[in-house]
Amino acid sequence: MKTHFAEHIESACPGLVVEKMDVNEIVQLKRETEILQFLKDRLPLPIPEPVYCSLERVEPGTVFAGYRRIEG
Repeated sequence: MKTHFAEHIESACPGLVVEKMDVNEIVQLKRETEILQFLKDRLPLPIPEPVYCSLERVEPGTVFAGYRRIEG
């Protein structure tokens, strides 16, 4: 059985829950990440900036994005 990145992340960060995504959700996450990257230098507001990403493969269990927490 192939181990997915989500399982590695959960084992390295106890208490963290990683959502499992289907292909449609992966496409949406990729689009959201592109929009956030576009907006980060254009708005005077804190914008979530992807720090950890794996968006290359559109395969459930291999895609993730991690952001620093924004206060508020």
